[in-house]
Amino acid sequence: MGTSVDAMRNSDSEYVKAVKEAASISITRMYDVYMRTPLFYLTPGYQKLRKAIKMLHAYTDNVIVSRRKQLEASSNEKAEVASEEHEYGGKKKEAFLDLLLKTSIEGRPLTNLEIREEVDTFMFEGHDTTTSGVSFTLYNLAKYPAIQQKVHDEIIAVLGTDPHKPITMATLNELTYLEMVIKETLRLFPSVPIIGRKCVEE
Repeated sequence: MGTSVDAMRNSDSEYVKAVKEAASISITRMYDVYMRTPLFYLTPGYQKLRKAIKMLHAYTDNVIVSRRKQLEASSNEKAEVASEEHEYGGKKKEAFLDLLLKTSIEGRPLTNLEIREEVDTFMFEGHDTTTSGVSFTLYNLAKYPAIQQKVHDEIIAVLGTDPHKPITMATLNELTYLEMVIKETLRLFPSVPIIGRKCVEE
């Protein structure tokens, strides 16, 4: 997004705590039948959820407004583009937030609210789904040693034994067996097992 919440080194930041609070309450509601009823809105948990969401929206709004001002203050040719550096290959790309700020729908730029919805989806949902996918992949590799050995052999065959060898998209694309293991893991243990739908019209 062109910004860092520093979640690894600063787990006590207000943003990180708000993410954890909102996630915890949301997951609890999935498994507690009473929390799914309107009674939930009378509980302290609802007030905590509202407070957490308010904090998350405020943080995202601040990032969007700040970055929009930076882009508007510069010409299109000389605009400073926030970038994210890939560890594999060192190639930089334009930050997702900048892409959204430059995107238009039907000839008009996206509003801050529309951008916030997209940013919140990636910021809030992305971290937990990735963690879940990696965790279950490691679980399956530990559970099936023969599969683990095949993955190990493929990695050695493609990357070799030099720990300093750069990893590029080309080399990652050669790890076909590892890709199959990851996809099978996501089939067995989907990171997002439930997708809510609401019918708004006949």
